[in-house]
Amino acid sequence: RRRLKEEEEEGNDRQQPKKKKPKPPRRGTWFLAHRKAARDAAGNATGDITVAHKIKLPGRAILGEGKPENQNLGLAVATGLFLQTIDMNQDAHLAEALKLRNVLAQFTGATRLVGFPEQMITDRSGSVASFAALSEQVFGTIVQRFMAKPLNVRFHYGHPDVWDLTWVRGQGGVAKASKQLHLSEDIFGGMNLVLRGGRVKYLGFKMVGKAREVSFDGTNQFNFKVSSGNGMQLISRDFHRLAKHLDLLRMLSFFQSSAGIFFTEWMLFASLSTFVV
Repeated sequence: RRRLKEEEEEGNDRQQPKKKKPKPPRRGTWFLAHRKAARDAAGNATGDITVAHKIKLPGRAILGEGKPENQNLGLAVATGLFLQTIDMNQDAHLAEALKLRNVLAQFTGATRLVGFPEQMITDRSGSVASFAALSEQVFGTIVQRFMAKPLNVRFHYGHPDVWDLTWVRGQGGVAKASKQLHLSEDIFGGMNLVLRGGRVKYLGFKMVGKAREVSFDGTNQFNFKVSSGNGMQLISRDFHRLAKHLDLLRMLSFFQSSAGIFFTEWMLFASLSTFVV
């Protein structure tokens, strides 16, 4: 009986098709294409998009985190003297656009980055959206203003900061894109700026609108990304190099404004659970 069962099992194994191994990805040629609107002989727009020129890349376009990789690749086709890092969920009306001339006038001396606050336009979409908008307003307006002056530890936190393009193009880009390490990719661009002798300014007379996640899961995922990114900052070389070059007060302010706030919150809740609960 045992032999019959073993023969039946061997026959069933032979009848089952073997799983095919996944084929390795093909090694193709990657290009960075610069597109522009097509025009006819008279100079009128035809509504089509044409490729102005291509830049051959040494390998795959996206190796690390997607957002900073796209930003640094876009520097090759950016034109002008200044560059604004702004998200697709942000916008500004005409009155704010007229203030851009005053913003660009702030690039004097060693100033390489100018930031300004955001206004949440999704604060009336529920209780979770209201809480997210309030926390964003506190950090983006009150905290960052105090971090810029007098603490002097305000760095780059993404949108909607304006960069000196002629400087940042040859100084390492606006962000770093290593996988998993640079989850908070924007602040590494600010660290790189300060380490290279640049200066950051923060303005209060200009503002842009922004839409945020209105669901609990979306807000929770964003907070998880921020906390994980701050934890990865502690093991980065940029954090270590910057701490070695800062004075004591500025170093403590920098730590409290990044990963230290989560340590402070842990101590607060631990003390509450110990002495109160």
